[in-house]
Amino acid sequence: MAGIMLGLADMLEPVVAKVWAELPADFPEHIRESIMGGLTERATRLTAENIWQASR
Repeated sequence: MAGIMLGLADMLEPVVAKVWAELPADFPEHIRESIMGGLTERATRLTAENIWQASR
C-alpha cells in the first residue's frame, strides 16, 4: 500500500500543473488557489517518511 501512495505522490505535481494550465483565464482566483493549495499541501504530506510511519 505504501508503494501505491508513493506512486500517487510522484504523479500529483505534474497533474496539478496540468490542471492549473488548463483552467480558463477567467476562473475565480480564490477558488483556484484554494483547490491547488490544498492539493499541493496533500502532496507534501505524502512523503516516504510519513507514509512509512502511518503504515506501522
